[in-house]
Amino acid sequence: MKTPDRNLTAYLLCQGFTCKFIPRAGYPDFVDATFDDSDDLERSVSDYHSNRGVPVQSFVAACKHIADQIRQHRNRG
Repeated sequence: MKTPDRNLTAYLLCQGFTCKFIPRAGYPDFVDATFDDSDDLERSVSDYHSNRGVPVQSFVAACKHIADQIRQHRNRG
């Protein structure tokens, strides 16, 4: 599954999933998160859309990780 949604990405990282960050087609300064598809992933995405919570500190840490990945990607070019 590929998503540009940073909040969904942070939520899934908090749930223990891992992803790869890949350049967004047509927008070289941006990245999308790519997760391996699984039933657990689908359930977690559904939980996200149902507003199921995650620990705030984990979410903040995941958001910082995503921002770092974007910054590193932009500084490579």
